[in-house]
Amino acid sequence: MIAKLYDLVLFEQDDISSLELLFVDFQTSLMKVKEWLTKAEGTLGAHEQLPVYQQMSEHEKDKIHRLQTEVNDLVNQVEEVRDSALSLMSKSERYHIMVEPELTHLNQRWEDIRQRVKVSVHV
Repeated sequence: MIAKLYDLVLFEQDDISSLELLFVDFQTSLMKVKEWLTKAEGTLGAHEQLPVYQQMSEHEKDKIHRLQTEVNDLVNQVEEVRDSALSLMSKSERYHIMVEPELTHLNQRWEDIRQRVKVSVHV
């Protein structure tokens, strides 16, 4: 009986440790994406405040095309962050409460950047 309880406690500890590691990985990956989003928001904000004739300069067009390339390069990384978030949320109410707002905010910012880049490319 005591051995079974001990095994159960060890199993739960392993499960908790695994969730904690997944959460740390999620936070690390999320932080990297958020850093890029902040940089992209700054680049787009500066670009959007320029008069249209300056937005159409080769320098600005190149900047926006590089940003579009970065968006395309980051799609898989953002998907991995989303998958980690969904996995955490499905395994623990505690992590669900912590992760859901982060995931919602990430999705909003990501879609905003994608739309703004798309519009800026076509100016």
